[in-house]
Amino acid sequence: MSCTVNLYQLLLETAILSIDSMEELTNKKNFATKEDARDYLNEKMPVLLERFYTEHEENIHLLIAKDY
Repeated sequence: MSCTVNLYQLLLETAILSIDSMEELTNKKNFATKEDARDYLNEKMPVLLERFYTEHEENIHLLIAKDY
């Protein structure tokens, strides 16, 4: 059985699942300055990348099973 996969969409959805699994991140956060926002994201990025790396295989499996 063959299937066509939108790789860009699959990558984005996998990243979103990793972001959603980080309890400390919320949809909105207020910052006093743009620099504060940048610093916060720079601090969180390594954690997010590590989570993405450790969860990507399971997330991709779940997304493909759901959509294809």
